[in-house]
Formats: sequence, structure tokens, C-alpha cells
Amino acid sequence: MIHLEGVIGCEVSLNHVIKKVLKIDCVVQGGFKLPKINHLGGIMMNTVRVGVMPGKINEFAVEEGTSIRELLDIAGLDASGYDVKVDGAKIEDLDGTTVTSQTNLVLLVKKVKGNAGGFVRIGAMPGKIEEYAIEVGTSINDALAQAGLDPTGYDVKVDGVKVDPNSATVQSDTNLILLVKQVKGN
Repeated sequence: MIHLEGVIGCEVSLNHVIKKVLKIDCVVQGGFKLPKINHLGGIMMNTVRVGVMPGKINEFAVEEGTSIRELLDIAGLDASGYDVKVDGAKIEDLDGTTVTSQTNLVLLVKKVKGNAGGFVRIGAMPGKIEEYAIEVGTSINDALAQAGLDPTGYDVKVDGVKVDPNSATVQSDTNLILLVKQVKGN
């Protein structure tokens, strides 16, 4: 994020991959904040997965030094009523905690005792498979519903094993829930 105050004129030239600042020409009045630049002249960016548990996880590319509050705003998320975890560690200071080169995951977790869960990829075959934060013990039907999928007419497989979505639940080691078109004779 580039923030300029009192800009009279500014031109920023970036290469098409936004890895290197080629030219920054600014005439300003007052202060301004330019992105951090690494030793090779590239903007120091990081891709961070952000989401609500349970729910969908999305990836965002942000500049290192972006506050967690700013990252949540970019993701369109409100931390009210949630614990905020950065790479599994609960944080309190959303403005003082910033994205670093080591930051991988920011999760909003319901404030409930014993809230444990993980990431589960959910999808249909053929089709797109997306990653969701799902609490351990959630029924497979509920996990599919969170992904907006209906198991009607499909076999439901959890980590390659056909299951009954009405009785099976997400376990701590569940990785993939997949809807597979039913084949006659199966």
C-alpha cells in the first residue's frame, strides 16, 4: 500500500509482476510512506492466507509491515467477537502486529473454549477444490454446506474413503472432502 499526503504529482513505474520498483518520481507537500524495498529493488510483499474459522480461506498479497487490522480490512473481515491468530498464535494488538516475511496465516476464530480445527480441502470432481477452516467434530454435511455443496447424487469421499455424510465428522487429520459423481453399479 502506498500512502501519499499532499501529493502534487507522482508517477510510479513497476514491472508487470510487481517485483521491482523501476522508477518513483514524486513531488509532494508533507509526509509520505513508500513501500519497503528489498536490496534488489523489489517491493517486499508477502502472500498471506486469511479467513474465518469455520469458513473459507483466501489469499492476499500485501506489503510487509501492513498491520493485521489493515490486512483484515483488505480481506473484508471484522475481528469483533473473534480471537485473532497469526500463524497459530493469538494476538491482541491488531495495529501493532504486522505482516512479516514469515507470516503465512491469519485466522479469526470464534471465542469458544476447546475450539480446535484445521484446514480441509473441499470440492466436487470434476470441479474446483477450495480450502476451508473447519472445526474438528463438524459433520461432513455441515462442512459441505459451508462450501456451498450439496451431496445429492454424489458419493462422498473423505481422504479417498467413501463415507456417509450424515454420520461422518471432520477429524483432526481430515485433509480432503470430495464429491464424486455416482457411477451405476457402485
